[in-house]
Amino acid sequence: MSPDTPHTSNPDEHAVLLAHGALEAAREQFAKTMTGFATRRSPQATTWHGHLAEAAPEMRALHALSVGYGWSEAIHRVSTPEVLEVARANGYVVTDEGTGCPVLTSYGHEALTRWRDFVSPLRELTEYASLWALVNGLDG
Repeated sequence: MSPDTPHTSNPDEHAVLLAHGALEAAREQFAKTMTGFATRRSPQATTWHGHLAEAAPEMRALHALSVGYGWSEAIHRVSTPEVLEVARANGYVVTDEGTGCPVLTSYGHEALTRWRDFVSPLRELTEYASLWALVNGLDG
């Protein structure tokens, strides 16, 4: 999902927000807030990093499925059966009845998008760069 995809059922409202730069301003403020939070030495920031790191292998599998890896053995080069089972249990992945291949659900796509929304502003920070690379790099 593009960051410019409407999160409103009113396309006119979305167009107005884009035209006036409100969405870009909100993204910039969000990035500043996230960066400030993530670079603060605090138990909350440590817990947040731990949560994102724990989710990274699952998000890697979701990303792989989102770009078509589920239709071949390629998914097994970038993920494990255990990670895919966790994704299934969370409702992020289902098995295609016709092929038996894992398929990303809309809920899984949303989870991947949200993870990226939180990590994207932080991806240049040393402690987050490896998470970003793990999820978005599919070198196997």
